[in-house]
Amino acid sequence: MISVVGSIALLAPAVVMDVRKKRLPLVFLAVFGAAGIVVNLCFENLKWPDIAAGVAVGGLFLLISKITREQIAYGDGVLVGSLGAWIGGGLLSGAVLIGLLSGGVFGLFLILIRKRSRKHRLPFAPFLSFGCGIMLILNFFS
Repeated sequence: MISVVGSIALLAPAVVMDVRKKRLPLVFLAVFGAAGIVVNLCFENLKWPDIAAGVAVGGLFLLISKITREQIAYGDGVLVGSLGAWIGGGLLSGAVLIGLLSGGVFGLFLILIRKRSRKHRLPFAPFLSFGCGIMLILNFFS
């Protein structure tokens, strides 16, 4: 339960900052990720391999960011890694998949109604939050 509260406390300000400024403060995200590791190891049932898998997904995003010259921003990679420290790799993989798909559908919709061009960059945090919410709800009911 603590990990759910922690992930919400991480994602809520990240969404606001990403939508308003299109920037995520890396120090805030890294500290929150470190706190997620400590909380999960001390108080939750999440095991070390699942935490490491979640953080590794964030590392993969950082690698993709480096390769694509920040088409996916570094802040998004650190956000994914920090979220992975809170909810683990299993839930994070579904959250990222749902976030990427919903962001793609939304971007395509904006292109089709001619509100944005293909070059427009959407903030990823709202879509990642949506995916995380879906995965947490599905995990709760399973």
